[in-house]
Amino acid sequence: MSSNNPIHFCVLETSHPELRGLIVHSINSPTDKKIEEVLKGYRAENHVILGCLLGARLVGVMSIEKQLDLKYSIKHIAILPEHRLQGIGRQFVDEVMQRFQVNKLVAETDDTTVGFYRAIGFHCDLKEKDSHHYLCTLSHDKILLEIYNPQWPKMAQDEMDFLRSLLPSAHILDIQHVGSTAIPGMIAKPVIDIQIAVDSLVAAQHFAINILESHGYVYWYNNPDKERMLFVKGMPPYGERRTHHVHICELSCNQWQNKILFRDFLIAHPLIAKEYMALKTESAEKHTYDREKYTDAKKLFVEEVLNIANGGKID
Repeated sequence: MSSNNPIHFCVLETSHPELRGLIVHSINSPTDKKIEEVLKGYRAENHVILGCLLGARLVGVMSIEKQLDLKYSIKHIAILPEHRLQGIGRQFVDEVMQRFQVNKLVAETDDTTVGFYRAIGFHCDLKEKDSHHYLCTLSHDKILLEIYNPQWPKMAQDEMDFLRSLLPSAHILDIQHVGSTAIPGMIAKPVIDIQIAVDSLVAAQHFAINILESHGYVYWYNNPDKERMLFVKGMPPYGERRTHHVHICELSCNQWQNKILFRDFLIAHPLIAKEYMALKTESAEKHTYDREKYTDAKKLFVEEVLNIANGGKID
């Protein structure tokens, strides 16, 4: 490519005059119906169209869908034939990751293009055994477990003191260090989980977001769990990876009670804690690039421990 015509990227509207002609080159046996189906996807809610221009000419386009927790999904890529195999696909991915501060970028593909995704750093797994369809993931937020760090309790206490200094004391009932970093000897992701009990979640929604977002926390606005608020510290653009989670809820919510109950039970029962450690290791190896699946893999164990802690029998 000539340096006189540098590549640049911009967000496009579906009305862009060159878009339809470019899409033609990405479809086998293109018809008006097939082109319109692609454009319909481009117009869908939460979709963004990113264009690649060489000089003033549109030479490529990528459609991405915004999902949850800084996660995006590649829905479609089209590049003019004469500009393929020139690194534009990789540049598209780099641009998406930087422009939208993406934590995880995923794509579904088949045998014909899985090599492209692997070559630019995606982790690709078959969606089903013996199929030819792949789920490809590029993540800045891999599941990496570390041996227990004796500094984690101090790091948690320092952050809890900091949070107490920020938030209105009249609404704060308690603050606790929870999660695996609160269990001595437990392997864990190096992320400090802090739980804050408030007198009213409605009140917290009015004061906590502005305060914490102004101090490096990112609020999960689309959290499907309406009993709690979740903030993450360390994510781009504030850092390279998450370092703290802050969960805000009321004392009566299951989140508050279960996190503390699970922590205290494992501290008191080291053999069960070892079982949990083995499960975490296995799950992290299997789901290194998928935080949701990693969490789901531990769900049954956590439920069984909570049942025992609430008076059930140990098998």
